Amino acid sequence: METVDLINALRRMAPETGGLPCLGCGYEHGCSVHGCAVLKEAADRLERRYRGARAHCKPVIAIVPDGSWTRYVSIKDAARIVGVNPAQISTACVTGNKCAGMRWEREEKR
Repeated sequence: METVDLINALRRMAPETGGLPCLGCGYEHGCSVHGCAVLKEAADRLERRYRGARAHCKPVIAIVPDGSWTRYVSIKDAARIVGVNPAQISTACVTGNKCAGMRWEREEKR
């Protein structure tokens, strides 16, 4: 598993709070509607380390029709995971058109 895959998996898992591991972890006061504080912090630290070597990476967010979203470390990594050309996602970010059935935004717009 690559670092990017681990970061994305942690971000997907973070909203799944309330399970058995969450009972009494000691950090539950930091959890919110956005999910588990421990998983979010782990993903943030990994991403900071990963992006330190790749300062040119800009996070991108995919928004599916039901309103849920997934954050990817970069357009290149999102394209690899979704199975499209990075230029298609980049264009979708600028034009607002859909790519792979999702709307795309650069993170700094949020």
